[in-house]
Parts: sequence; structure tokens; C-alpha cells
Amino acid sequence: MLRSVVESRIFSSTITLVIVINAITLGLETSARAMSYAGPLLLAIDKAALWIFTAEIGLKLWVYRSRFARDGWNVFDFIIVALAWL
Repeated sequence: MLRSVVESRIFSSTITLVIVINAITLGLETSARAMSYAGPLLLAIDKAALWIFTAEIGLKLWVYRSRFARDGWNVFDFIIVALAWL
């Protein structure tokens, strides 16, 4: 059942939406004006996105186990999320 969730169109679309929101947030974080106006909110959105991406990786690791690393996008996502935590 969990596999059907991870592979669903809704799950994929939700992650894509989080990526877009996170990209906008990261762009706004480079603006001193935006940070002075909404800095704490932007940082909170960034942290929430990181937790969502971490949960996505965790779910995929659980579902795919040893097959996780066979997909280059999974490896790429894992590296990006790991670097974000560092």
C-alpha cells in the first residue's frame, strides 16, 4: 500500500509543488528586502520543505530498500537532502 502512495501521481505532484515553493523561497532569501520583511517565514518554509524532502527519502528507502540506489534520481535527491542537512 505504501508503495502505491509513493508512486502515485498525487504524491509526485505534491513533491513537485514543494520543490517549486522551496525554489521561490530560496530565491527570496537572497533578497535583503524580502528577508527584512518576511525572513522568519521564509526560513520556516525552507525548514518545512527540508523535512518534507527528508520524509520523501525515508519513504522511498523503506519502500524500495536495496532498489533505491538503482534510480539515479533517488541518489541525486538523497545527496541534495543530505547536503541540505549539513
